[in-house]
Amino acid sequence: MELALHLGMPADLMLKSMTESELAHWSRYVSRHAFPFRRIEILLAQLSLVVAKTMGGAKDLGLNDFMLKQPSEELPANVTRLELARKAFGFNPRKPKA
Repeated sequence: MELALHLGMPADLMLKSMTESELAHWSRYVSRHAFPFRRIEILLAQLSLVVAKTMGGAKDLGLNDFMLKQPSEELPANVTRLELARKAFGFNPRKPKA
């Protein structure tokens, strides 16, 4: 799914049009270098950590505390990615959808 996002195409179209060889090349690329979106997320987490430590509020925090998805995090069966993102960003709408 992340590859489809990176390439800017729907996942089903990507799977239909990509050869196994090309997918293997992408796999090797990702193992050596992260996708640009992931690198940006890591850089923003580093920046956030530096700002938090500078302000004195991050004594016991590390880089993973500022990442949207923890490296070894598995979602519980009853939690969706949308709910996880809402929690991460503190999104609490005034009028919940019925």
